[in-house]
Amino acid sequence: MFQSLATQLLRQEMIEACDYEIYRYGCEVLLYFIVNAMVAFIIGVMFHQVGGTLLFLGCYCTLRQFTGGYHAKNYTACTLTFAGIYTLTLFLISRVSWIESPGVVFALLGVSGFIIYQLAPLEHANKPLTQKEKRQYQRVARFMTLGILGVMIGLWLIFGGVTLGLYPVFAIFWIAALLILGKYFN
Repeated sequence: MFQSLATQLLRQEMIEACDYEIYRYGCEVLLYFIVNAMVAFIIGVMFHQVGGTLLFLGCYCTLRQFTGGYHAKNYTACTLTFAGIYTLTLFLISRVSWIESPGVVFALLGVSGFIIYQLAPLEHANKPLTQKEKRQYQRVARFMTLGILGVMIGLWLIFGGVTLGLYPVFAIFWIAALLILGKYFN
């Protein structure tokens, strides 16, 4: 499927032959991103948390592309891992009352933010980064983490511990966890 789309672009002279593999890979990544987003959306609908799902995806997907970390060996394992992470997030938010405690929330934010600050970006063997890219990704990851932390703290202070604010907390937490796993397995 990925090859056929890239082949069609090549046949219609919309891309150069030397760029074929880049476009094929881009189509592949885009498709699996859409699949993961749809899986998360379906899980969110099942838990009646569409708004939280969109907030989680916005924070998680945006930040993850600049942090790197653990990557599953294939797309099926990636989708199952992501579905498990998100289902566990929804379960914890909806069923564990102490998770909304300011001490727990700020501890998660502090530890996760520190891990992202120290480890990001963590490159993958299939996607090596130049020194310039590493510095740029590091700045973006740190800036975005601080921005998400700021939004979370703002939501917390304005609305007094709103559950919706937990979605960015868990997005940052899981990214930090994947950085640790990536460091260990890489």
